[in-house]
Amino acid sequence: MLFMVKRTGEISRFRMNRCLRAFALAGCSVGLTVWGSMPAAAAQIREVKIRLEAESFEEDGWPLVEACSAGSQYTVTGIWQSGDPADSGNGPAGFSDPADGIPFSDGKNGEEGAAEEEKAEGNQAKDGERNDAEEEKARYIEIELTAEEEDVFGLMDQDKIRFSGISAVCTKAVRRDSGQSLLLTVELKEPGELVGEIGRAALEGTCARWEAAPNASSYMVMLYRNQRRVGYPHRTAGLTYDFAPLMQESGIYYCKVYPLTESGKKGSPAESGLKQVRKEEAEQIRSDVCASVCQQTADAALGEESLKDRASGWYFKGNRKFYLEKDGCVPQENWLFLDGCWYYFDAMGAAKTNCWQEWKGRWYYLDSEGRLEKESGENPFQASAC
Repeated sequence: MLFMVKRTGEISRFRMNRCLRAFALAGCSVGLTVWGSMPAAAAQIREVKIRLEAESFEEDGWPLVEACSAGSQYTVTGIWQSGDPADSGNGPAGFSDPADGIPFSDGKNGEEGAAEEEKAEGNQAKDGERNDAEEEKARYIEIELTAEEEDVFGLMDQDKIRFSGISAVCTKAVRRDSGQSLLLTVELKEPGELVGEIGRAALEGTCARWEAAPNASSYMVMLYRNQRRVGYPHRTAGLTYDFAPLMQESGIYYCKVYPLTESGKKGSPAESGLKQVRKEEAEQIRSDVCASVCQQTADAALGEESLKDRASGWYFKGNRKFYLEKDGCVPQENWLFLDGCWYYFDAMGAAKTNCWQEWKGRWYYLDSEGRLEKESGENPFQASAC
């Protein structure tokens, strides 16, 4: 009995020691596992890249902007109009304090900062006297960025917040939620240099047609045959352009249309589908072109001479006058400066005469020869009715 108890006690102590050792090893293992699974320190985002695109345009020409992130550490989670430009902020440095809600710092403090504040207050009256035209040169939007779970927005300079697409600059940045989100106030450029996209372009017969692009001042159109451009690029304010003089040969044709800003900056082009012109159709186009082009004088017929082979210059049909360019096309819904004078041509290519022509909010009078004689900022028809 005693032996059995003693032996049983030894076995018990042995088992206990083994259990303690196992528990200690397990504890070390668990400790290593927990340490290894602990999240690493959050990575700080020091640079932001955002692409801005015009979804559409307002009546005054300003774009309704879409934004998307160009980095994998954050996403765009909100965008809206900022409203009052006064909320835009004006500091171009960095986050001087890692706390939430710190905008761009101006880098000044103490007496220097107070002096700057006093100077700013003194200039406030002058700032309030700026005219509407100057105020319209800026428009503000706000963009909210959210970092991925393991990242936060850290200290960054203003030049580290970059935009592509629409030209813009960040004037204020505010961190929120312990750096998990970032609210940017962004100033857009004046809309004169922004243009939307053409919705659709098509080549129907010999006529190119396209949908208007938001904020486009005019369009540049080009024709291609068998993947090579034919003739010259042509500019028009209309939504159609007749390429008949350039389609007198068989081949595979398509057109390309660029929307243009007031200064001539090109937007994204639109291309039509392919159109095959067979030999018989090309001959018919050639015949129609010859029949439609007027005679050089009232009693001098063009005959069978191909339009594209004629010298550039003025030609007449009845009481209408046309100007053939070097590639055989005629200006359409556009101005042309010839022999020291401006002329305006309608959608058919005829020079307008003895009439007022409206162009981008102003009116222009063309004399009996089609030459620009005078202009007016007011509608002359309304003025004459008063």
